[in-house]
Amino acid sequence: MYLRHMRKILCQALETQGKDNQKNWLSLCVFLFIRIIMKTWWLIFFRLSAGKRGNMYYDIKESGKRIKELRRKAGITQEELASKLNVSTVAISNMERGVNGVSLDMMGILAEALNSSVDYIAFGKKTLVLDVDLPEEKLVAIMEFVKVMGR
Repeated sequence: MYLRHMRKILCQALETQGKDNQKNWLSLCVFLFIRIIMKTWWLIFFRLSAGKRGNMYYDIKESGKRIKELRRKAGITQEELASKLNVSTVAISNMERGVNGVSLDMMGILAEALNSSVDYIAFGKKTLVLDVDLPEEKLVAIMEFVKVMGR
């Protein structure tokens, strides 16, 4: 599409300028060539840099698949999840099918309701979720131990 547009511009320029003005014709060809190279370079650069960043983006379809998977693992129906989140079953269905994205607030509530993390729901990154009921002094001791081990 882009090349056809450039070709059209080049043909129009050649028709209007005639064959006497070859210097302008040459500069126009160089200009169009540089535009095509720059466009190609930007496309390649952004595709490669996306790979270096690890393709970390929020894909609503993939996120919806993970929500559905987590809901099924928990043994919860769409109606039960909808009542927990105080939304309609249509909203849950739209989230799971990837029709509508999930807001950050709703994603936090979803993560808690499905015993998961926002990272997993949004990006598919598995994180360790500990749901332990320990006295505060034991938690503090564990955290101190982790700090010492991290040094």
